[in-house]
Amino acid sequence: MSNHTSDRCYYKNATCFSCNKTGHISKVCRAKSRKDYGKRQLTQPVHDMSTNHDNPDEYLLVAVNLTDSHSKPNMVSVNMDGIDIDMELDTGAAVSIMSEDTFRCHWPNKELQTSDTKLKTYSGEPLFVKGTINVQVKYGVQSVKVPLLVVVGKGPTLFGQEWLSNIKLDWKSIHNIQSDALYVLLQKYAQLFTEGLGKLMGFKANIQVDPQVSPKFHKPCPIPYAYKPLVEEELERLSSLGIITPVQFVDWAAPIVPVLKWDKKSVRICGVYNVMVNQASRLKCYPIPKLDDLLTSLAGVVFF
Repeated sequence: MSNHTSDRCYYKNATCFSCNKTGHISKVCRAKSRKDYGKRQLTQPVHDMSTNHDNPDEYLLVAVNLTDSHSKPNMVSVNMDGIDIDMELDTGAAVSIMSEDTFRCHWPNKELQTSDTKLKTYSGEPLFVKGTINVQVKYGVQSVKVPLLVVVGKGPTLFGQEWLSNIKLDWKSIHNIQSDALYVLLQKYAQLFTEGLGKLMGFKANIQVDPQVSPKFHKPCPIPYAYKPLVEEELERLSSLGIITPVQFVDWAAPIVPVLKWDKKSVRICGVYNVMVNQASRLKCYPIPKLDDLLTSLAGVVFF
């Protein structure tokens, strides 16, 4: 936005192609931005219920059902007045609602109280509220009495923000994926998922050293006195896990460098192998291919 008055605006006589009004162009049209917001593409089912600030008892409800059957909503199981109910968790809904058909199926003789709450779709069409009722909801060890709106027609039972402020959900169980195949797989290979350090079986590493190179025994690097107890503790831990083995006599030796970890209570031991074994090792020389050669080898390929 530039600093100029309306009478000196370059587009004061221009006509907008979006709203056909004079005084601005389509790029900065406010009416266009509101239309685009209402027509934006949604990637999952939405039950958006927001408060109308002009009328606190009026809510906007947007319910969009997509054809994608793979998008399943998060469900919450609660006990409502002695009956187990599966509710669709909707953190965008301001209140919790239930359709009249579902309500009468469970409680055919209960009476509803009149409610001044108004529900509207995003396009402004009203949703008729049959009434409201206070229900005793039990979730785990929690038990609270909260209001429930009953609307005319059919639809899912929504667990909204009003209930979320009174009931603390177990989010881990809500997002937990239960699969019999996964359970069988975990039980079959339980040893691979145990805590601790794993071990590669059936393989032995071998370092090829040039026989003409004399062994190198490098003197140790000085360690700060404050780190020495931490280094001794870490060496004992590595030895107990079988990662390192203490020896008395050896021809090759590399210094170590302790690095203090984030907790300030332990160290990570790093070996400086570039001063001895790296210089004597026989490495396989494999030239890095050029990008042009890789692209040429992919010529005519259909599947990648």
